[in-house]
Amino acid sequence: MQANLRLNRTVQRGAHPAAQAGAFLADLPVFSIVGAGDCRPLFWLQVVRHKEFVERAQKQQQRTFEVAPAAACSTTATCANWP
Repeated sequence: MQANLRLNRTVQRGAHPAAQAGAFLADLPVFSIVGAGDCRPLFWLQVVRHKEFVERAQKQQQRTFEVAPAAACSTTATCANWP
C-alpha cells in the first residue's frame, strides 16, 4: 500500500508538458552535434574510401593459395578407415 501511494505521488508531480517540450528543444543542439560526430567516421568509410575498399575486396577474391595435403596416419587404429 505504501509503495502504491509513493508511485502515485511521483506521477502527480510530473512536469508540465510544455516544460518537457522546452527541455527537449534545449537538448536538441547537443544531440545534433553528438549525432553528427558519430556519423562522420561512417561517412568517411562508406563514401570517401569506397573505391579503396572495392579494390581490396576484388583482390581478396582473386587471391589463391596452396592448401597443405592431409597428414598421414600415425597409428594403425586410425589408419584402418583411411581412404
